[in-house]
Parts: sequence; structure tokens; C-alpha cells
Amino acid sequence: MIRGSEWLKQEFSYLNRTKQPNTYTLSPLGARVADLLGYVLGGFYHLDKATQFQWSDPYIIEIRTSYTFGTWDGNRLTTLVFLCHELGIKLEIRPCNMQYVRLLFWDGHGKEFYRPHPTLDEAVALFRQYYQPVLHPLPSEEAL
Repeated sequence: MIRGSEWLKQEFSYLNRTKQPNTYTLSPLGARVADLLGYVLGGFYHLDKATQFQWSDPYIIEIRTSYTFGTWDGNRLTTLVFLCHELGIKLEIRPCNMQYVRLLFWDGHGKEFYRPHPTLDEAVALFRQYYQPVLHPLPSEEAL
């Protein structure tokens, strides 16, 4: 599978030659997000209108999509969250309209005064530490 950043570079090369020269560029953050989305979507080419997003911004990448995100059957949400933790990319999901959601990505390692983005292992440990008092085993099927 071709990486999302490579797919975008090929598309931008073509668009810069044929449409508007030197208009389409890819920032390091844009490349990381494109690669992440390629894995989440099972190929970057599945992202509709990918070249219309602003991939050159070094601070934040905003994507609008109508994809569904779940945790088990079609586990895009889980994969997205896990990869963001492993790659140190902060993610925020916001409503866009009745059909689309807005995914906002920015560098999780950022400036010194921001708390660094936790790895997946760190996030799980923090989750278990914080929620342990309220977690309890679910009843077994035999008990139901």
C-alpha cells in the first residue's frame, strides 16, 4: 500500500505542473497525518477530495469526512486513536454538519509549555489509574 504522503506528493506534482504552479505543498505534519489516514482508511486514496485540504500548514491539519468511526466492527475510531498516540499527533473530532465530522490534527510534541502527547502505553496507564475506582467486572453470561 502506498503511503498517504507519497500519494499526495504524486498528486501535488501533477497539479503543480498542470493547474497552478507551486500551489500544492506538503508540510511535515501534513505528511504524518496523510500517512496516518492512509492506514486508518485502508489506503489514502479512500479519502474523498484529499487534495482540497490544506496539507501545507505546519501547525494544524483539518479534514472533513463522512466516514463512520467505530471501536469494533469497522474499528476506524480505535485505530485512529491508537495511531495518534503512537505517532504523537493530537486529534480533536468536531461536528461539521449533519453529514460530516471535522478531524483536527496537530503536533503533540509542540512547544515546551504544552504537555507532551502520551504514547499509547502511557495513555492506557493513565486511563487505568484514573478510572480504576469506578471500573468493575461485567457480569458473566452465566450470571445473566
